[in-house]
Amino acid sequence: VPVSGRAWKLDFKRSSAMVVSNKLIRKGWDAKMKEKQARKNIQDKEKKNVDERVQEKRDKKTKEEERKKRKDENILRSSTVQVVGTNTVKKMSRKQLRTVRKMDVNSEINPAPIHKTKGLKGKVIVK
Repeated sequence: VPVSGRAWKLDFKRSSAMVVSNKLIRKGWDAKMKEKQARKNIQDKEKKNVDERVQEKRDKKTKEEERKKRKDENILRSSTVQVVGTNTVKKMSRKQLRTVRKMDVNSEINPAPIHKTKGLKGKVIVK
């Protein structure tokens, strides 16, 4: 029981000024510097691992894009081309129009980009 007689006032809730610090508990300068260096090494390793993972993801993404591009080019190379008149295109359903692609037949694998817009009720604009 504290001097005041109030049992609910425990010792550990007293002010820190009353606590007597033991100088033997303190670490020396060399120990502090070793710990600091160890923490820095760990942080460097973690950062290196994160950077490697990010780089792997980037490489994977670029390879995937290249593979997709090659696949599209190969599909265009192997596809058969058929000339369709404008009247036939106007009569086509939306499902059929999805398979139609406007492209320059004379050039080698140089399709015009297709832009789909909501404003034209699902029709395809080729620029």
